[in-house]
Amino acid sequence: MGALIPRGGPAGAVALLPSLLAVLLALPAPARAQTPTGERGPAAQSEPAQSEPTENEAEGGSDATPAGPEAPTPPPGSAAAVAAEHLADGRRLYRELDFPGCVDAMQRALAVPGVGPAQRLEAYEYLGAANVVLDREAEAEAAFLAMFELDPYHRVREPSGSPKIERFVEALRARTVADAALDGELRLEATLPRAARMDRPIPVRVDVEGGEVASVRVHLRGDEETEWRSVALPGGPRRFEGELPGLDTTGRLEVYAQARDAARRVVARAGEPLVPLVVEIRERVEDPTPLRRKWWLWTAVGVVAAGVALGVGVAVAGRETAPAGTLQPGRVELP
Repeated sequence: MGALIPRGGPAGAVALLPSLLAVLLALPAPARAQTPTGERGPAAQSEPAQSEPTENEAEGGSDATPAGPEAPTPPPGSAAAVAAEHLADGRRLYRELDFPGCVDAMQRALAVPGVGPAQRLEAYEYLGAANVVLDREAEAEAAFLAMFELDPYHRVREPSGSPKIERFVEALRARTVADAALDGELRLEATLPRAARMDRPIPVRVDVEGGEVASVRVHLRGDEETEWRSVALPGGPRRFEGELPGLDTTGRLEVYAQARDAARRVVARAGEPLVPLVVEIRERVEDPTPLRRKWWLWTAVGVVAAGVALGVGVAVAGRETAPAGTLQPGRVELP
C-alpha cells in the first residue's frame, strides 16, 4: 500500500505540522479513571478531607461526615448554643444516674426559644428514657410521641442500651407508626465520598449487615433546600449501589439511606433526616496539568511526525534516479 503524500511533496507534509499540532491542542483530554466507590484512597480517613478531591469525588470511598445535633458548633449566645449547654448537662446527669436532674435539664433545653428540631429530638429522647426509668409511663409516652412527630423512624440511642426502654419505645411505635418495623439486628452502612465537585454525579453504596432487605432509597437535599429528594438504588438484598445527582452550587449535601422489607415497612436506616450524613460540594476545577506535559498530546504529535517522516521516506525511495543537475560533468574551478 502506498503512502499518502500531501500536495507539494515531502516539503508540503512538513509544512502541515503546525496545522496538525493546532488541531491536537484543541482536542479534549481523555477522561481520567475514577477511584472505585468501595475503595479507600490514600487520604480517605475518618477525619475531614485535607487534600483536593478529583473531578467526581474525594479521596476514595470513605464515609461521609455525620452531622450530629452539635455539629457545627453554634455561635455563642444563640438559641442553639444555650440549648446545647442544657443538653450536655442532661447527658451528664443521665450518665450519673441522676434521672430527675436529667428530666429538668432536658425540659430547660426544650424551653429555649428557637431551639432547633435536631436538639428537640435529643431532648425528647432523653426525657422519655429518664421517665421510663422513673416509672412515669404517661410522661415517657408523651415524650416519645413528641419524638415520633419529629422523626417516626428515629432509632433511640440511649447510652445504657436498656432493653426496658427499647421495648417501651418499639411497643409505642408499633401502635402509632403503621409502616415501621425497625429491626435491631439490621444495620445499613452507607459509603460516600467526603467531598464532590459541582454538577458531578456522586457514587454511593449501601451495605446491609445482619440480614436482607427488599429495597433501599437514598434521600438527599442541599443545605439551602427544604424538601428531600430520593433515589432508588439498584441491587440487593445485601448490597445496593448507584449514583446521586450532583448539586449545581457549592455547600453541603445532606444524605440518609432508608431500607424497607418486602412488606414496604422501614426496617433500617443510615443517617436520619435530622442527623444526616454530609458530603461537601466544592467548585469545579480544570485539570491543572500543563498542556505541554500531557502524555496524550505528545503521543499524538509523535504519531503525526512519524507519519510525515514515513511519507518523506517513501517519496524519496520511490524515485528511480536523482534529478539531473545543471552543471556538466567535469571539474569546476573557482576564480
